[in-house]
Amino acid sequence: LTTAELGHIAARADLAAAELRALRSDLEALTPSAADREVSEPSVVLAKKLLESSRIREEELRAKELLAVLAPCRDLEQRMQNLLSSARIEPKLAPLRQWRERALTTAADIRVRVLELVPDTIQGEKPRAEISHLKKSERMNQAYALAIEGLGSDPLDPELAWAAGHARYLAWPGLDSIIYFDRYLALVGIRTSDANPGAGRKFSPREQEAFSAVTTFKR
Repeated sequence: LTTAELGHIAARADLAAAELRALRSDLEALTPSAADREVSEPSVVLAKKLLESSRIREEELRAKELLAVLAPCRDLEQRMQNLLSSARIEPKLAPLRQWRERALTTAADIRVRVLELVPDTIQGEKPRAEISHLKKSERMNQAYALAIEGLGSDPLDPELAWAAGHARYLAWPGLDSIIYFDRYLALVGIRTSDANPGAGRKFSPREQEAFSAVTTFKR
């Protein structure tokens, strides 16, 4: 991982941790106590009012009456929500969520372009005219460069990691390709250092290609 990729992943991890801490705090605050489980007098009164309102035959009047009965509850609900950790921290997290969404969207857009450039993918078999006239080596070089760009937006995208390794390996089967193959394997749950990599599952053609390249290089 590059320094920029490490910073990107760390920022996303910090955001996820902040979201989880807020959720945990909210769940703890909302866990009902023994007293909360008992039916209170206000709850009984509210239930009776709702029942009475529901018996009104005129639809418009019934809806108006129900809104009036529920208005205090909605107000209380809103005030309670404003006290929750997730609501208080939302102004700080919202810009970070937008950044994360933009980064993932950018990576997804680049991934589409990369897979179209790689000739031996479903997308690359019938590419656009401006791509089909390119030599295979040129397509691979462009795919590699574009995949690296995409990983800058999402270092944890397995398809971009595979594409970078695959495109580079055919032209230059060295460390440059192996590090991306190794990342791809880690992202799909395969560690070449394990005695039983992949937990015994059958490898896909991409997984087998990456696994063979990494293990051969390590020898």
